[in-house]
Amino acid sequence: GHSWGTVIAQVFALDTLPKGLVSMIFSGPMSDARLYNEAQLDPDTGTLRLLPPFIEKRMRALDRERAHDSDEYLAIDGLFSIIFTSWTVGTRTIPDCVKATFEKTNWFLYDFLWGPSEIRIDSKSTLYGISTTDRLKYIDVPVLVTSGKYDLMTPKVVQPFKDSLPYAEFLMLNRSSHASVIDEPGPMNDAIADFLDRIEAYGVEGVKPRQAAESPDQENFTADSDRNEVCVKFDFDSGEHTVPTVFMMAALLGAFLFGAIIGFASSSKKHTKGVKQA
Repeated sequence: GHSWGTVIAQVFALDTLPKGLVSMIFSGPMSDARLYNEAQLDPDTGTLRLLPPFIEKRMRALDRERAHDSDEYLAIDGLFSIIFTSWTVGTRTIPDCVKATFEKTNWFLYDFLWGPSEIRIDSKSTLYGISTTDRLKYIDVPVLVTSGKYDLMTPKVVQPFKDSLPYAEFLMLNRSSHASVIDEPGPMNDAIADFLDRIEAYGVEGVKPRQAAESPDQENFTADSDRNEVCVKFDFDSGEHTVPTVFMMAALLGAFLFGAIIGFASSSKKHTKGVKQA
C-alpha cells in the first residue's frame, strides 16, 4: 500500500488475519493520524521547517493559538496544501500520469477522508482518530517500508514501524517526495524486486538484518535507464533556489499578506461596528 493505502493494508492484515499473506510493502506509511499532525510541527524533521522562516513562525503561532479557522491561517494553509499536493511528486516536471491522476481525483472524497489541509488531518475527517501503532507488533510477516527524504510522512511518522514491526526492512529514498514510485522508480522497483525475491525464496529468514538502507544522494545519482529520467529533483537543502522553491516562497508570501489583509479588514469591521453600536 501507499500513503492511505498503508492504513488499509494494516487494518486488512490485523483485522482479517489472512492465511495467504506472505509479505507486505508500505510506501510513505502512517499508523497514527494525531502523530502525523504533531510530526509536521517538529522543528527538526517537520514539514513546516521547509517554509520561509517568517511564515513558519506565524503558522506555529497560529497553531499554538488553535486559530485553525482564522482567515489568516486558512489563507496560508490553503496555498501550502496546494503546493505540497503538487509536490507529492518531487520532480520539476510533473509526469503526465500524475497530472491525469490529479485531474481525476475525487477531491470531495479526499476532504471527507483527510480534510482540506496537508499540514494536519482534519478533526472532522474519517481518518482523524485512526491508530494502528499499538498493534503493529502483530504483523508477523516480512514488511518493506519505504519513505522519501522530502516525504510528508516524516521520520517521526515512520518511527512506529521501526519500533514495532518484528520483520521489517527500511529504505530511505533520498531523491523522493511522497510518491517515491514516480520520483525514483528505478531504486524503488529494484528494492521491491530484491525484497520479494528473497522473501519468496527464504520467507522470514530472507529479511535483511535491521538497518536503514538509502538510495543514492541527489548529487551523486546518475540515471542508468529511461525509468529514472523523470527524477530531476528539487533540493530544499542546497543553496540553489530552483523554480519551484522560488514559486513557493513568492506564493506563500502572497498568501501571508492576503491573510493579514483579511484579518485586518475583519478586525477593522468589528471595531467599526462596535463604535457604531456604542
